[in-house]
Amino acid sequence: MKKIIITLISLLLLVPLGAKDLKVLLNSNMQIREFTFLRNYAIVINNDHYYGPISKDVKLKIEAVGNKKLALSLSYLDGDTYKYTSLGGTTSRVDVVQYLDDVDFSKTIDPKVTQTSKKITFTSKMLSQQILKYNSPFFTLKYKVGDEVKLNYKKGKETKKEGTIDFWGIPSFFALSDGSKKFYVVENIALERYLDFTTNCELRKANNVDAYKAQAILARTFALQKTEERVDQYKNHNKTLWKNFQLRPDTRDQAYICTMRVKEADEYAHPSNDVHNSVAQTTDRVLGEDSELLEIYYCAYCGSCSYCTKNNCKATENGRGDCQNGIIDYAKKHNYIETLEHYHKGASLYKYNNGSLKFIQKLDNKKAELEKNLMDAEDRLQHMI
Repeated sequence: MKKIIITLISLLLLVPLGAKDLKVLLNSNMQIREFTFLRNYAIVINNDHYYGPISKDVKLKIEAVGNKKLALSLSYLDGDTYKYTSLGGTTSRVDVVQYLDDVDFSKTIDPKVTQTSKKITFTSKMLSQQILKYNSPFFTLKYKVGDEVKLNYKKGKETKKEGTIDFWGIPSFFALSDGSKKFYVVENIALERYLDFTTNCELRKANNVDAYKAQAILARTFALQKTEERVDQYKNHNKTLWKNFQLRPDTRDQAYICTMRVKEADEYAHPSNDVHNSVAQTTDRVLGEDSELLEIYYCAYCGSCSYCTKNNCKATENGRGDCQNGIIDYAKKHNYIETLEHYHKGASLYKYNNGSLKFIQKLDNKKAELEKNLMDAEDRLQHMI
């Protein structure tokens, strides 16, 4: 068996890599929804105007009203009744971010009063760039059957219809252009935080550190490879779909959202210290070949997809597919490098943040160009009602 080559080439880059931030679709089926935030926040319109600071006790309601337009309003309590004050509407991207630490949160805006957006100055520009690694979640969502991710699960004989999930990243909202009066919810999330949840969902309480490490490397490789593919205009066959996000949250890509994240579910299990530490201990490590990122394939059980055979969940048809149950089984007697070696013969292990992969520079350039095109496009300009 050809061994995995441990390649940790260090080519110093003087700027942080945008590849460490991911845009993950959370839902594309929303028309009206109220959002709950767990820290004080601001609403940023098209990267140049904002409303805020807003108290975490004030809920944001978003509605798609047609013509690719989103209507925004804030909740307030009038006696025993919740009412809403409109902020107007926009055809631009809407981000919700945490304020900078030096903001006086005692001066939050009054949600009962109609607000005027403020111009983002140089000093507050970072409001719209906070794709940070939080130690606590930023917002919550309730998922219902029929949403993008169907979270049906059973509790005794009762079938639950919805559940609450916490999210750590920065949410962005985009009105759909298909006339359906629905909007996308996209999470901007740090790669390593994304991997905590993806590793947890994919391996389902494996309770094996080497399995977690192998899965973290595979999931990191998969996420970056798909992001590269989907921001590449020459590979991208559906530019409209991928311009606002590059990763889907379920098994169409890899499981970032699962019932293990639903607080009310019997399966609920926050990523354990073993999962988190396994991700951290493999930070920046990906599989590649000839300094290019390796394409990763998944299946849950051997024999259940075209990449796997029925060899006791321990081998794949072409030597380049992954079986999560096989990883769990194989890692019981082998370390994570031997486990990766088993599924990816001849691949190399790279540490991507030091520039050892050619694709990283290309990916960052493509992502920067994509962001610029989004900001320059006519339908991304701010149009306040």
